Amino acid sequence: MSRQVKTEIAGIAGLAFCGILVETSMNVTFPTLMGLFHTTLNNVQWITTAYLLAVTLTIVLAAYLQRSFHYRTILTVSVLASFFGGVIFAAALNLPMILLGRVIQGAGTGMALPLLFTIIMTQVPRQQQGTYAGTAGMIIALAPSLGPTYGGTVLDLLDWRYNFIFTLPLIAIFSWVAIKNAIKNKPERHRFQLAEYLAIVVSLVALTLAVNQLDAGLGNPLVSGGLLLFLAALVAFVVLTRRAGGHHLLNLRILTNHAFTYSLLIYVFLQLV
Repeated sequence: MSRQVKTEIAGIAGLAFCGILVETSMNVTFPTLMGLFHTTLNNVQWITTAYLLAVTLTIVLAAYLQRSFHYRTILTVSVLASFFGGVIFAAALNLPMILLGRVIQGAGTGMALPLLFTIIMTQVPRQQQGTYAGTAGMIIALAPSLGPTYGGTVLDLLDWRYNFIFTLPLIAIFSWVAIKNAIKNKPERHRFQLAEYLAIVVSLVALTLAVNQLDAGLGNPLVSGGLLLFLAALVAFVVLTRRAGGHHLLNLRILTNHAFTYSLLIYVFLQLV
């Protein structure tokens, strides 16, 4: 394995760390933002929800993006999204501006994160993949541990906007390292499965909206309607992915592998906890 691959892995892991650090550091600023923008906790928590939803909806595109574009292009767009989203976030005058900035940042993280593990699984020798995946995962998992402390310290000494500003030098360094050492791949552009993606977007957004209104009870139209829309869109997505031919966004046949499915369920429940 070349030094270039090791350096690129380090750069992308650093970028993911910075993105998640800023995301988790915002939790402790919620009371401040509620007072500043005269809004409720239910509205402010969308700073986290919108970011994670954007990450998820971008990760869904990982296979398509990595087949269709050069890795350096994906990294460059990821960095630009993280940077400009952060600028909007830091300069925000109201809650919608913060949400817009966080969504753009989430898209940037969603492009970089799966690329990190793709490179590990395709460029690192099999006997070393566990070590590199574990190390990269450890670096990324460290961010949620440090985030609240970092955010609280910044909030005590300065202002919540500096949560992003202080990470700019690190983002610049890790971006330069990752893009400069990006390995070359051979893109093969395939038709984008727009219908599949729209079905995923509708299903996840509907589920998120419904769950966030559960305190109103299942009889609430937003809850019951959101859950029904989620199920309908999910069924539509499954039907679309079962069509023969083409490169689907997600290969659901992998769920027939019981070892993979059980491991996935364990990971999902751990994340939920």
